[in-house]
Amino acid sequence: MWIPRISLERTARRLALAALLGFVSGAPPAMAQAVITFQDSLAAYRNADYDTAFAGFRALAESGDADAQAYVALMYAEGQGVTRDMDQAVAWYRRAAELGQLDSQFALGLIYQQGEAGPRNMSEAVRWYGAAAAAGHREARFELGLIHATGDGVVQDETRAAELFRQAAEDGHIDAQHNLAILYLNGQGVAQDEPQAAQWFERAAEAGHPDAQYNLALIYDKGIGVAADALRADKWYRKAAASGIADAEVGLGLLAYEGRGVEQDFGEAAARFAAAADRGNGRGQYYLSVLYAQGQGVEADLIEAYKWYELARERGVTFEPYETKLMANVGAAEIAEGKERAAAWRKSRAQ
Repeated sequence: MWIPRISLERTARRLALAALLGFVSGAPPAMAQAVITFQDSLAAYRNADYDTAFAGFRALAESGDADAQAYVALMYAEGQGVTRDMDQAVAWYRRAAELGQLDSQFALGLIYQQGEAGPRNMSEAVRWYGAAAAAGHREARFELGLIHATGDGVVQDETRAAELFRQAAEDGHIDAQHNLAILYLNGQGVAQDEPQAAQWFERAAEAGHPDAQYNLALIYDKGIGVAADALRADKWYRKAAASGIADAEVGLGLLAYEGRGVEQDFGEAAARFAAAADRGNGRGQYYLSVLYAQGQGVEADLIEAYKWYELARERGVTFEPYETKLMANVGAAEIAEGKERAAAWRKSRAQ
């Protein structure tokens, strides 16, 4: 389970602890004050000196320091410098949360939502996410937005989800920006507004969100809420493809095949479709089948055409006129070989 790593910039606080010093250069025993600071404990934590960090945070936590309490909770949750104990983690997160420590409120929401310290409890999850969200915690707003969008343990409320996603999105949360764009695109919880959808996809895409990059490419490719622009579509398909989105490879393949925004290049189209097909993308498999059947960008090969069409059909991608034409041109031996190649491809992916 991911528990948030708390990064706090704050003025060091001090707690005086009595310590007995031994003899030094013949000096008599004396009482002195050893000082534990939050920053010293934090430095020890960052250096993976968990025993020292835990001792320091625990002392500060006992004195009522909410930030130190959050670290004690984190260290119990992770088993750092202490035996892992989720009951103790929850107890310390709760102490900090009740003092208004936002990361602890968020952590409690996450723990209760995921059932990490007992049965899943969405009532408590919503309570603590809500407390953090109301105080401006970006991640809590996003998680609470997801809960309302999906109706996870609450009555589904897309209007509330959109409000929370907007708050998080305006604070730079790229997943919230992407989700808000989806709501605007579909008119869920907000009035349908394709230009707004395009704007939020663009913000998330610029920040590196792969799905937003792909969706933005589609928006420019199809002219949804913006003027159609094949060059921009190509740009964002490329970024999404570099992030591993197979559908973006298909988009690039279609641009190359049709010569939109780029020079027509059947070889490039075939390479793009093949990249998608090899990842199990049904659309890529279908288009690669077509190219093998027509001998465009690849050497004509009806066995390969059959193989890729069979794999595409398994993923629900079919086109009856093409299938009819293909089946009219392949013989029984070619079909048998195509089936063997498809089986070999499946086996290679299962390993």
